[in-house]
Amino acid sequence: MPHAGQFYERVRRDWGYYECLEEGELDNLNAYYKVKRLVISPRSRLSLQFHAYRHEIWHVEYGDVVAHIEEDRLNLRQGNETYVPCGARHRLENRTSRMVSVLEVQFGNVLCESDVVRIADDYGRVSPPPTTFALSTYTRNG
Repeated sequence: MPHAGQFYERVRRDWGYYECLEEGELDNLNAYYKVKRLVISPRSRLSLQFHAYRHEIWHVEYGDVVAHIEEDRLNLRQGNETYVPCGARHRLENRTSRMVSVLEVQFGNVLCESDVVRIADDYGRVSPPPTTFALSTYTRNG
């Protein structure tokens, strides 16, 4: 994992790229966290997906982005953030002509790519049908 002042490895995706900035264990909670910077290309979006074992917080560093969380559509700008509950269908979409940067903070028991279930994807990366367990983990507060 990079330390302060080091360069982060960019992982390229069809929608842009991400950099893992930090990860670790949450003391005494038997849980983990990971901080990623997602840089989304103009007029691109991530897959519609959900996770069975982790929650996420999205914080917009710069640009305007649409956050899809279940049936909600949130227009987020620089400095805005939102919470993605475990099990919620979600995606980020850049409808603008400029790059967008979003910090994604993941936390939960499992923080790996095997916990990504893709429901719809512009780039043909759809997962097998989701399990009942994963779908039943979503609860909406409020």
